[in-house]
Amino acid sequence: MPGETTIETAASRDARNNSKAVVAAVGQGTLAVTTRSKPPGRRRNRRPVFDESRQMDLRPIPLNGDWVKLQRQLAELPILAISADRGVFRWENAPDAHGKWGLDPSILWIETTPSGKGAATVDDGDLLVYLQSKIMEGAARRIGAGYEVLFSGAEFLAATGGSAGGGAAYEQIERRLDRLQGTQIKTCARAGKYTCRQSFTLIGPWKSVTPRGRNAHFAVTLALWTAEALAHGEVLSLGAPGAYFRLRPLKKRLFLLLRKHIGAKKRWHITLSSLYEKVGVDCTRKKFVEQLKRIIAENDLPRFKLQCDFCARWEDRVVTVIARDPAPKTPTRPRSAILENRGPILES
Repeated sequence: MPGETTIETAASRDARNNSKAVVAAVGQGTLAVTTRSKPPGRRRNRRPVFDESRQMDLRPIPLNGDWVKLQRQLAELPILAISADRGVFRWENAPDAHGKWGLDPSILWIETTPSGKGAATVDDGDLLVYLQSKIMEGAARRIGAGYEVLFSGAEFLAATGGSAGGGAAYEQIERRLDRLQGTQIKTCARAGKYTCRQSFTLIGPWKSVTPRGRNAHFAVTLALWTAEALAHGEVLSLGAPGAYFRLRPLKKRLFLLLRKHIGAKKRWHITLSSLYEKVGVDCTRKKFVEQLKRIIAENDLPRFKLQCDFCARWEDRVVTVIARDPAPKTPTRPRSAILENRGPILES
């Protein structure tokens, strides 16, 4: 057909006789949608892996039940801001008043620097939740992934409780992608007798294509640290999508943090000062306490109930978290890995 180009890579050439491939080139970018049948003689236990020459189409992968998943680091660390107006944010890893470390003591600090379009927020993180949930579901169904993933804008909006679509909604998705790609993250950690610093972003390059008369589609390149986390099963199950996506930003950030730390425990305690630091807000302590009091009074946080004695001194205030129901089961490793083991990002 006019305007259609066939692209063949080394990986696809080997499987060409046993596969069906449709590659559509639109504009300057190339979007590849690949459907592969099982080659004769393929080993049952062969693991699908990330392949730089292959693109994963997320659209055929259904999401059912408690499908919401996110990598553990994003749930625990204050990388995603409450508001896009947050400036440069630095979180120092230090023991609290009781001598407990918030993270592995080898990690010294984490710093996020926003782009000119703002900082990546927890609401922007809904895109990461959606993509990672689909990738993990694909891995469970033994569907191999490429570093670049393709998804429908309309399907994302429907899954996350957004609008039905349209130009304004798709522009909002593009702004989210801009902030996720533009926010720079820098970490400093001890690695043996060395100090290691590294800088990375939440996603790689992205592109959008809107065929005439159809919904917009987006292709996003995964960041390497995200791909490695997914391959090693470093994800958390967050529960049903309706309960998570309707939360306001601060409640959403609190829920992610509590989900990471409380796990299968029925109770968890954290000092108010540590909670203030780990949530990653850029407001004053007084403002944060007012917001936390409102959240405790509303008592509508999914799966968790919060209690705190606000009459005590700041350094003596302890927040008690009570689990309403058991945490959803999170496998330590997907049934089929989606990336070859390349070792940890930070050696210790």
